[in-house]
Amino acid sequence: LGRVRQLCVDGRVAYVTSREDGLYLVDVSTPARMKILAHYDTIELATGIAVSGEVAFVACRTAGVELIDVSSPERPRHLSTIRTGEAQSICVRNGILYVGVWAAGELVICDVSDPYRPEVLSRSRLQGYGDGVDVRGDYCYVATGHHLRGVPHREATDPGYGRGHGLEVFEISDPRSPEFLGRVEFPPFYRLGMDMWSVRVTDRYAFVADTYNGAFVVDIAEPH
Repeated sequence: LGRVRQLCVDGRVAYVTSREDGLYLVDVSTPARMKILAHYDTIELATGIAVSGEVAFVACRTAGVELIDVSSPERPRHLSTIRTGEAQSICVRNGILYVGVWAAGELVICDVSDPYRPEVLSRSRLQGYGDGVDVRGDYCYVATGHHLRGVPHREATDPGYGRGHGLEVFEISDPRSPEFLGRVEFPPFYRLGMDMWSVRVTDRYAFVADTYNGAFVVDIAEPH
């Protein structure tokens, strides 16, 4: 499937992003005999993926997020695009899209209840470069990486170099006005290559993948 980036499974279909190779839809109902149902040419490099109902959301880097009708997995169809900034990873809950935006270092929240007319609701600055996102209840968790935003970080001796790693928490009961609650900082590190930062949340813990820094388990019982 090319340079596979992320995947999610919804029912019998696995949705697999593959950067310059776009999006693959794979029938996984019989694991021993999986088969490709369709290959969709996304508008830019396909990175993040989330599916809600009959719509697939694909983070397409600098082009933002592409919304695709997957009601018929054999015939995916473009619906719309929302320009969020350099989208890396995404999460959808109850008609709201949460986007980890990389270069700008932002959490961008969008209303996607009408997939033909998605709307940006808010933008919140992050300390590092934005990537993985997850939502549980009224809280959004964002994994960040690479450099510290807002301070010099071009050279290894600069104060922000490699210091953007961590997990940030926002209260999102009003998606138009998210409230920053707190962050956990991970050890500084910088290296180009297989760069991805992700987070998955349970009732008590956030599990964060921090590329070469390894995996961190964060107690989120008290989000502040």
